[in-house]
Amino acid sequence: MKKTKERLQLLRKELEEYEAVTSMTSEERSALQEWVEGGNSVHDNGSMAVYEGGRPMDFLDVHREEEEIRRTLDSLEGKEKDKFLRRLKGEENQDDLREKCDRYWFIIGVYEYVLRRHGLMQEAEEEIKAAEKRSEDFLRSIASSEDGLEKPFEEGRCYA
Repeated sequence: MKKTKERLQLLRKELEEYEAVTSMTSEERSALQEWVEGGNSVHDNGSMAVYEGGRPMDFLDVHREEEEIRRTLDSLEGKEKDKFLRRLKGEENQDDLREKCDRYWFIIGVYEYVLRRHGLMQEAEEEIKAAEKRSEDFLRSIASSEDGLEKPFEEGRCYA
């Protein structure tokens, strides 16, 4: 979008109003002012990031998130840095999955220990069997359904 004098005046006024109600560090204020002087609104960002409702995130919110990522990356090295970057991208490798699996097994072991210690293991096993039966009943009802809905795990379908 063109940086006309009129547009810059509107953006500067928007900036003044935003600064009046938003607390920020001097570094953040400087980055925000530079962003606005470049012809951008305080309510836009260069990353095209959006809030849950789909509205563009304010520049300052994105700037803060990016700074937090930079600080975290600066504090990490080697495998931990690689793992953090994978998490940001929504990726996992075999080591990440093994670590998660090991953590879940540990948690399961602690739950089992507590259940046994309090004499609740039999009740827990009964609940597990009841849940398995409900799951089987549900899957049978889906299989016999004639409502024409697509079933998520039909043979030949891949959702990976």
